[in-house]
Amino acid sequence: DYNEFHGSLPSLVNMTNLAGFYLNNNKFSGSLANVLLPDSLSNVNIAFNNFHGQMPESLLSLALRDLYMGFNRFTGEFTTAPYLSALAVAVY
Repeated sequence: DYNEFHGSLPSLVNMTNLAGFYLNNNKFSGSLANVLLPDSLSNVNIAFNNFHGQMPESLLSLALRDLYMGFNRFTGEFTTAPYLSALAVAVY
């Protein structure tokens, strides 16, 4: 984090052992609607970027423990999915 990386995100679904995904405080942009994430993720921090569009469905299908996604430009409602029952922290 704090690297000023920019651009859009590729699919990460093949990174099957990835547990934490920390991209906060950069300059990433674009929609995350079609970004595929591995089932192994339990911690995601994409706060303080420039992502926009609908809330990514791929995040709602993971058994996340921590989710930080504030200070972006997401639209729509944050729906509760059964997989989010283990969520300890959610900041959006």
